[in-house]
Amino acid sequence: MAEVINTFEGGTPATTITTGNSGGASGNAFQFVQIVAGGSVTYNATAFRGALSGQFASGGTVGTCYCEYTTSVGAASSGQLFCRLRFRLPSLPSDSTGVRIIIVGDSTGSFRAEIRVTSAGAVSIRGPAGTALATFSATYVAGDWWDVGLGVLVFSSTVGQIQGLQYAADGSITQTITSLANQDTVGAGGTNKCQAGMLRSIANHTVQLDGLAWSTTAYPVFDTTGSAASTLPAATSAAEGTAAATGTAASALPPAESSATGTAATIGASAADLPAAVSAAEGTTLAAGVGAAVLPAAVAAGTGGPRDRYVTRPNEGVVTRPSAGTVTRPNSGVVTRP
Repeated sequence: MAEVINTFEGGTPATTITTGNSGGASGNAFQFVQIVAGGSVTYNATAFRGALSGQFASGGTVGTCYCEYTTSVGAASSGQLFCRLRFRLPSLPSDSTGVRIIIVGDSTGSFRAEIRVTSAGAVSIRGPAGTALATFSATYVAGDWWDVGLGVLVFSSTVGQIQGLQYAADGSITQTITSLANQDTVGAGGTNKCQAGMLRSIANHTVQLDGLAWSTTAYPVFDTTGSAASTLPAATSAAEGTAAATGTAASALPPAESSATGTAATIGASAADLPAAVSAAEGTTLAAGVGAAVLPAAVAAGTGGPRDRYVTRPNEGVVTRPSAGTVTRPNSGVVTRP
């Protein structure tokens, strides 16, 4: 099979994940599920996208909890292998050794490639020796959702090569890290296992997965539509009092919108972005931080429809609506109703 994928969306919260119930609406059923005595592998209502994720918790017992694909991926001694998953750790590992969240292994169970998270929040790709070959520049923060890829670019016992990808919420790649071509990515009997979950024998640790996919042709593509958790935000417009997503460039934000009664203009809007005239109800205040240079030349006063009297913009101060006639712009001060 060229690609397998599981979204965990076909389960029921708190139900144990098995080879029998992990298919259907979730996608391709897992071929093996490991649960240490005292641990649990269940569907969980905490999800990055959609409604459910898979939760892998060791509980008070030292051991591993994970799901596995084997023959559905097939033994690999040539070609390439690509996998992708979204993961969340409610808490960081307790030591620098860290926790594997995904591995590619051979027929004897030896690891050929992996992604690991340490107690310092370092996320790295590793080879058979278990040492970090390359590390993502971003630091993982407990409780965040991350979207990552792990690829075996070259299957070889001597010049194998491993790659890691990090994705943004919109599916674009934010960083690519690659090992030197000096790894044994074949091992004993060929690489034929893909495992994901809580892949280290420690107690009281939990890993959550939301979307897991493997392919022999290219990195799988996840659906990026629907609701998503706030830890991997896409660029959004910033309303008054709302901060823009961290790292969002100005060009990623939509154009400024018209300021209706009681609605603030988009933060950062320039004069050219605002309409020539904005209907303003009596008593309506301008959005905080909007300067005189941003204001239109004339403001139609009133609610419920046009009126037959207008006020011209002052340089500063406040103009109160007149009962009739026209008030011209003063240099300063307040003009009261005649």
